[in-house]
Amino acid sequence: MSYFHYWYENNIGALEHLYDELIKLSKSYGINIIDNQQTINNFIKMMYNESDGQIIKKNLFPEYFN
Repeated sequence: MSYFHYWYENNIGALEHLYDELIKLSKSYGINIIDNQQTINNFIKMMYNESDGQIIKKNLFPEYFN
């Protein structure tokens, strides 16, 4: 398994939460993001690059992992 897949599996809860928040926030400003698999893939790739591959600590952000 690649490190990216390890990172993804360990951050999936946070990624889903943050993506949903992005969609809601964008809509509140009248910005319509095309909500499809390519957009989700791009979001995940961006988050990986911005995180420097760090994994979110579940004990610090338990709300992301419910």
